[in-house]
Amino acid sequence: MCNPEFIEVTGNSWERIYFSLEKFKSDYQSNFRNYSAKYKDASETDFIAKCESLYKICLENVQLVEIVSDKSHIYSLAVGHNVIDEVVNYITTECGDINDDRRINAYITFKAILSYLSRIWLPKTTNTDNGKQGNIELIDLSDTRVTEKVIYLYELGIIDFLQSKQPFVNSKNALASILGAITGEKPGTIQSYINPINNPNADQSNNPLTRNKTVKMIRNKLLSLGFSIENK
Repeated sequence: MCNPEFIEVTGNSWERIYFSLEKFKSDYQSNFRNYSAKYKDASETDFIAKCESLYKICLENVQLVEIVSDKSHIYSLAVGHNVIDEVVNYITTECGDINDDRRINAYITFKAILSYLSRIWLPKTTNTDNGKQGNIELIDLSDTRVTEKVIYLYELGIIDFLQSKQPFVNSKNALASILGAITGEKPGTIQSYINPINNPNADQSNNPLTRNKTVKMIRNKLLSLGFSIENK
């Protein structure tokens, strides 16, 4: 079974589910034109918001999907969550089992697409915070633990950005090596923290993003520097 670059959901090109960031980016303008042709008064901001909403549901499906023990149903999600059959079908085998490779690919791709959408959706409030943007206090963040460094890289979108580029899109060793160079930490240590971020099937005990107090602290520091936090 081949790996599709996208799957049609409704027949509307702008509601395709893409499993390739590069294909999503190459089709972005044509999909926006098709969306604008149908919704005459819609802006690009409306289009991006619609895409973000769709891919957040897709990401949630990939993270929460589980096999029902008797396989009478191929998936089960917590009550109250939307289900996109095309996503679930993509990451399950004909026998009703989870295809781990596809699940990881979908997880990474959906996060990369959301990161890309966030970068092109520039906030219109820049430089309107009563002049504070040009008067940001110098903060010493040099005394930072390795887990905090990984959270900073994640919140700033650096990890997602690198994972959309070669060779990092295909090599976790290369990603850990370059992040080790950036942070001054051992690649093996970095890898132990980024693996659970990239792989929902991995043991999550080392995932720094599950340390809510630390994540909140780092987000507050980024906000104090004027950085706009993306809800991931």
